[in-house]
Amino acid sequence: ILILSFVSIALLAPILAPPISGDPYICPYDGPPSKDVTPLPTFPSPEHPFGTLHGYDLYYGCIWGTRVALYVSILTTLIAVVVGLAIGSIAGYFEGIVDEFLMRFTDAFFAIPGLVYVLLVAAALPLNWELNLGSFSFTIILSDIDRIILALAIIGWPPYARLVRGEIKRVKTQDFIEAAKAIGCSPLRVLIKHVLPN
Repeated sequence: ILILSFVSIALLAPILAPPISGDPYICPYDGPPSKDVTPLPTFPSPEHPFGTLHGYDLYYGCIWGTRVALYVSILTTLIAVVVGLAIGSIAGYFEGIVDEFLMRFTDAFFAIPGLVYVLLVAAALPLNWELNLGSFSFTIILSDIDRIILALAIIGWPPYARLVRGEIKRVKTQDFIEAAKAIGCSPLRVLIKHVLPN
């Protein structure tokens, strides 16, 4: 119910809080500024149901902020799952030194509190990424939200890697995996075609 309510607010934002000034899609906290611009918060009123802060309507910030929150959470989770899936699959399937190295690397992320990692990564990530490939070059400009997403994804993948590694170890002992190896499938084909789908 909470998730459905949250998603509904995000989808119905233009109806619940019609944009009056500025573009809420670019800056969701720039709702209609109050006439009484003061650094102190003001009490709720019929015009501003949640009150104002620094001259901005908090109701608009809450409604449009759900879109930013969903964007950050979904993208962060997708990146973390992809990275965790890749590392956990390689560690679980190949085992040995590869598994030991990747799991110790994963443990390093568990050793330091996540908030510290997020602050360090967000501060260290450059705003502009330039890639030059001979005659072809382009620049990626990261917004503050993009840096937060990357920082959260970097600390979010270890649990997925651990989970996937355990499942890979379980599945790779099944008879159909041994059969795939017996007919000459390469390790990469066995991993991608037979292990991961299961």
